[in-house]
Amino acid sequence: MMRKLPVAYLFLLLLFMSVGVVAQHTADSLLKLANVLYASQPDTSYAISKRAELLALKSGDRASLAEAYLCQGRYMLLKSSLDDANKIFNAALEIYNATNDLSGKAHIYSLKANIQNRIHNGEEAMALMQGSIELYQKARDTSGLITAMLNASLYDMTYNKYDEAEKTLNNLETYFPSMQESTRYYFYQNKGSLFLAQGKADKAITQYMNALDVARNLKMIDSEATILMKLGEAYRLNQDITNARKYLFQSEQVCLTNKLDHELVETYEEIIQLYQQTGDYAMAYNYLKIKTELKDKIINIEKINRISELEKRLALTEKQKELDGEKLNVQKAKLQSQRLLYFIFMIGAVTVLIVFLFVRTRALKNKIEEKSIIIEEKQKEILDSIHYAKRIQDTLLANRNIISESVNDYFILFKPKDIVSGDFYWATRRDDTLFLAVCDSTGHGVPGAFMSLLNINFLNEAINEKEMQAPHEVFNWIRHRLIDNMSQHDQKDGMDGVLVKMDRLKNNISYASAYNAPVLISNGELVKLPSDKMPVGKGEKTEDFNTYEFPVKKGDCIYLFTDGYADQFGGPKGKKFKYKQLEELLLEIHRKPFAEQQEILNQRFESWRGNLEQVDDVLITGIKW
Repeated sequence: MMRKLPVAYLFLLLLFMSVGVVAQHTADSLLKLANVLYASQPDTSYAISKRAELLALKSGDRASLAEAYLCQGRYMLLKSSLDDANKIFNAALEIYNATNDLSGKAHIYSLKANIQNRIHNGEEAMALMQGSIELYQKARDTSGLITAMLNASLYDMTYNKYDEAEKTLNNLETYFPSMQESTRYYFYQNKGSLFLAQGKADKAITQYMNALDVARNLKMIDSEATILMKLGEAYRLNQDITNARKYLFQSEQVCLTNKLDHELVETYEEIIQLYQQTGDYAMAYNYLKIKTELKDKIINIEKINRISELEKRLALTEKQKELDGEKLNVQKAKLQSQRLLYFIFMIGAVTVLIVFLFVRTRALKNKIEEKSIIIEEKQKEILDSIHYAKRIQDTLLANRNIISESVNDYFILFKPKDIVSGDFYWATRRDDTLFLAVCDSTGHGVPGAFMSLLNINFLNEAINEKEMQAPHEVFNWIRHRLIDNMSQHDQKDGMDGVLVKMDRLKNNISYASAYNAPVLISNGELVKLPSDKMPVGKGEKTEDFNTYEFPVKKGDCIYLFTDGYADQFGGPKGKKFKYKQLEELLLEIHRKPFAEQQEILNQRFESWRGNLEQVDDVLITGIKW
């Protein structure tokens, strides 16, 4: 005979069952809302998915739990937290594998492919995307298949497989009537990108405009930022600078308003190219610094996330630390109901923990090796870009034929600390007059090189376009331009150096000096010439520069140099070379052929430096009258 359950027990049982069903239904509803809001309000979407996760845990709804993880990982990917995104995707994939959800697995594959693409692991990204397509086909999921094919076409273009991309996009034309409006955005974007890669900027703009209409209509914020940047790029390549500026600055504003750091970096890269194309090197330099700071911020955030992740992996209470207050209460309730089983499972838990730590250690080792490969690839990309920048900088330095035609003999010892240099030499001729500048821009390496390009541009404007003749007027004008363009935020970028004007007919040299002054050796005596102790740029002094003059005669030697040679540490005690020792060396060798002087100076520098690092760019120019 069956025992009758007390009424109170029946009530509790019914209440428990009803709460479970309601929680499951609410998790589903929340996830649908999270997906609707993701494009326009990603932060809100993420918060809703976290709530859905709690409800799915309460009800034991694994399908909703996997969907919640997918939503959270997608958000982490949007915010460039790649390690966190990958971890959450793996948690979702584990559930999809257990439940044999082919569409869910396919979706995770496509998102993990996005991560691999972000770190430029092209082969892995394309392999994951192909796996996603095959799973969607097997599941007969047309909507998912369209999305996967769109992503595949994007990756093909990323790795220059344009024929494959065109083939995939043409196949997608047959699915166009069944595409959702949000999916059509990506179709338009990819078609536009393919046209742009093929040099068809007008067709690309048409497709991008279609994509922009969709993004704004559906309030797809990150997509709007991207497509505005793409429109700016297309107009720039089509030589329409006005529209290029318009759409790039709209993209910048959308990114700043919605804190889209990854998209903002891409927009800044395009703005830098725009200013380089228009010759506005001051603004290009400003945006380079802003972009560099933003990328450093992203890298630092990722480092913090990785450190935090390692700490969590080594902690025995990892799950509790990750839970918020409500989730922690749920976990405690479950633990209370399982107290009777505690001692039975203790040995098993310790065993699992040991295996877990072993597996995670191996995984961490593999991840470190993977990161090392990525770093090596990044270093190669950066070096290739810097070498290309060096070729650009070399074309803007002084044409040595101009100098050789104006003086009896000369040499230029030029030793950048890095591949590109903040030091530069520049020359131009006006009738029988030679203008020669030897200058040291703020910084060295890539930032210094940008400043040198800017300063060369200003020298060229002052002398060749505005036809200024007095060296001090040139320096005053450049200082004014630098302060207007570079010093709005108390930046003190500029240059030290000397600009000499050589008049062959009058046997006369006039010059303006910002800290560095010429050295004259005449009749075997070294003459120290005066200088103005202030930079060409924002500084404590604001008075005008002076133009100094001195006569020269045949056989006189004039030396112009920056501070890199004298400031080099080395010698037996690791001290600076200093200007006095440099002047003594110049006096010692000034009667030798100038090519030999250059070699001696170079050998003495390397001997003094020894195994120590070169501390700055080095530039010395010698001229024989």
